[in-house]
Amino acid sequence: MANVVSNRKKDAASVFAAGLTGMAVAPGVVYTAEKLLPSQMKGLKNFLARNVIEPHLEFFGRLSKGLDEAHERYDDRQEKLQLARGEKVQPRPPESRQQRAYNIADSITRTGLALGSDFVITAAMQALCNRVFKLNVHPTKTAFWESTLQLGGIALMPTLFAVPSENIHHGLSKMLNKVLGMSKKSADDIALPFTYVTLPGLAATGLMMAYAPHSNGR
Repeated sequence: MANVVSNRKKDAASVFAAGLTGMAVAPGVVYTAEKLLPSQMKGLKNFLARNVIEPHLEFFGRLSKGLDEAHERYDDRQEKLQLARGEKVQPRPPESRQQRAYNIADSITRTGLALGSDFVITAAMQALCNRVFKLNVHPTKTAFWESTLQLGGIALMPTLFAVPSENIHHGLSKMLNKVLGMSKKSADDIALPFTYVTLPGLAATGLMMAYAPHSNGR
């Protein structure tokens, strides 16, 4: 019995280590891609915006409605703070259909890249843990179920948890900009996937620690 409990603790620890590694590296992958492959990333986003999203903008607009409303609430609060400080508030420029499609494509591209890299790194790290510590946790099944749970969390972040999510996103972006001296764009490139991909991933990893699928079906 003690041996079974010990093995479960090792399994849980390995799942935590693999999941945490994937989540820690994923925002960096997005940031690196934006920095090293800017024209390719922009070309991909433009392709998605023109050929996939803009022809079906109403559908994609409904999918991102929660995130849009969170942005609006955040902007409204910022404007109220500016007015309270006696600062001049600049009117928000209207968003064209093309710009709206591009913004959605940008979000989808970065989120997809973060999720994909998270999956690959988690599975590879779990395989390494298995080899080093003689464990039998199934790497791809663990990464798959973590990603599935993570997707559910990603869907909830801009809807059910829209306001706190947006506060975390902008707060982290501002901190990276002010404290580490990053440009606003670079800070946002890290803050966005961390908030909407990494945080749901932490919750998913916690759930997977309680149940780690094994290669022998246990």
